[in-house]
Amino acid sequence: MTSQAVDLREERQVRLAAQRILARHLRPATPEGEPHPLYWGAAVTLDLTEAVLIDVDLTGCHLHNATFTKTHFSGEARFGGA
Repeated sequence: MTSQAVDLREERQVRLAAQRILARHLRPATPEGEPHPLYWGAAVTLDLTEAVLIDVDLTGCHLHNATFTKTHFSGEARFGGA
């Protein structure tokens, strides 16, 4: 595997991890329906201008406002119940 391929793979892994962390903090409840202890609250304003999101899943996330100007969505983007 080339150095460039390794870099791209690592960048993808970092993006996916960041997306999971962000979604975890924007969901008010756990999958079991319990209040999520890491939830930031609905007053959050999210600005993902020019971000690259890969198979992002923001299902069930609650926030005040979100900006996706010039955001590139790669793969699926899920916002159900958001």
